[in-house]
Order: sequence, then structure tokens, then C-alpha cells
Amino acid sequence: MKSLIVRTLVTLTLSAALSPVALLAQDQLNAKIPFAFTAGATSFAPGDYSVHQLNNGHVLVIQNQKDGTAVMTTVMTGESKKAGTSVITFKRYGDRYFLSEVS
Repeated sequence: MKSLIVRTLVTLTLSAALSPVALLAQDQLNAKIPFAFTAGATSFAPGDYSVHQLNNGHVLVIQNQKDGTAVMTTVMTGESKKAGTSVITFKRYGDRYFLSEVS
């Protein structure tokens, strides 16, 4: 009986500790961006990128999947437009693209 209680407590503890890691992994967005763009003060070349938010929700990490370089930029959180759909929006000014929104 005592070992059953200990085993249950260990299982619940591990579940509570590892659940946030699993949730963070689901929030990653992978995208092939076919043009050069700017996010914050950093310029990026065309390529495959992963985008995700850190725990506090106010920091966005953009990582080039080919060479692993990454940048963090602060963001303003807003309302989700549509559940289950991930969208990266760019604004174009002349011949330059700027990251506008990730939802």
C-alpha cells in the first residue's frame, strides 16, 4: 500500500514537472519564408525558420533552422484570431518585408 502511494506521488510529480515542457513544444511554428525580412532590429535571409514564445509570452524567439542562429525580440501579446491556425504576417514597404504579427 505504501509503495502504491509513493509510486502515485512520483507519477504526479513527474507529470506536473514535464507537462509545461510538452506545452512549449506545441507552440513552435515552423515556416519557410521565401524573402528577406526584418524583425525588430535584425535582418534575416530567406529560409526555414522556427518561431516560438518564451514562458512569459512577451519574448519571441526566431531561429534559422539551417545554421541555428537565433534572435529574441520583445512582442506585445494580443488576442488569438483563430484557434488551431498559425499565421505569420509581414508588412511590405517598398521592397522590404517586416515581421508584423505571429498568431
